Amino acid sequence: MDKIKNRKGFFTLLGLILAIAIILILLQNVLKNYYGKPILDKTTQQSIAGSGIDVTTYHDVVGSTRQQVQQINQQMQDYGRQIEQIK
Repeated sequence: MDKIKNRKGFFTLLGLILAIAIILILLQNVLKNYYGKPILDKTTQQSIAGSGIDVTTYHDVVGSTRQQVQQINQQMQDYGRQIEQIK
């Protein structure tokens, strides 16, 4: 009976190690895609870069897009204030 219990414990440990290995491989792929080059074709990269967005990595695309949106929001608020002053 002891041998059967030990084998069951071994297979449980082996399954746990296998699950952790799979999770680490998936995490590695996610991080590589996030910090690596974005998956964009050349025309998309050119059009996005033409808008002033950095396309070197996915992280940079997100950050510079956020900055562009904030600048646009600030411009719209400024235009709204100018219109209010004219009235």
